[in-house]
Amino acid sequence: MTVGMTEADVLKHLAKKYAAPEFVFLPRVRNGTGYSRTRTRYADAVAMSVWPSRGLDLHGFEVKVSRSDWLREKKNPQKADDVAAFCDRWWLAVSDPEIVQPGELPSAWGLYVVKAGKVVCETPAEKLEAKPPDRLLLGSLLRATADSMVPRLSIQDEVNAAAKAADAAARSELKYKMADLERRANEADEWLEELREKTGVCLNRWDHGNQGVALKALTSILRFRKDADGFHDGLFGAVNRVRVLLGELEAVAKALGEVRLPGEEAQESARA
Repeated sequence: MTVGMTEADVLKHLAKKYAAPEFVFLPRVRNGTGYSRTRTRYADAVAMSVWPSRGLDLHGFEVKVSRSDWLREKKNPQKADDVAAFCDRWWLAVSDPEIVQPGELPSAWGLYVVKAGKVVCETPAEKLEAKPPDRLLLGSLLRATADSMVPRLSIQDEVNAAAKAADAAARSELKYKMADLERRANEADEWLEELREKTGVCLNRWDHGNQGVALKALTSILRFRKDADGFHDGLFGAVNRVRVLLGELEAVAKALGEVRLPGEEAQESARA
């Protein structure tokens, strides 16, 4: 049983089964446009084979997703005839096999059941003696086609608009990056000029001579000084820790001198 499946879900599965280019699938098709028919009836969907090898059949579909809905339909199955009369095959498509009990399917109807995301044929639909479609049905089919399709020109317009917007965004992003690079280059020039004024070292010209060698030597000296300072700080810290430890040992020795341990009084009397 497929829980929570709607009529729209069943139609989506049918649309996958009766997909282009072999078929044209149209949901919600009336038996005619306007009000020229005696009764206005709908098929939940129709599909037509457009390949001669498929027989060019017109299939009609009634979709049910609950037992109660099917029982209402079962009381008056003739109402489907106003559309089914133009179809070569007529199908009942359900979301659950329990919706239709044995013996309830009308004669000549086929039965589809959606199982595990696939449309499964439980009962093949018989070939019907279909009436040729009249202008009213043809108009309804064309209207359903127009409602279900997106014109290619509209799609192309959307694609062109999206491409134009993407191009504008890319140009804007590129302009921002170029401005940022120019700003950073100007800052670098200012820093190099300040360095030249303070140190006499000019790094923003190619003819700097031995300035690079001098700068490397200066960097090495500074690194050595940093390492030496670190060594000095570490050594000074170690000396301080030794001093603290000696003070603690001295305090312990002094405390031990003021305390007589067990047996010491007897030893002193013997020496006396």
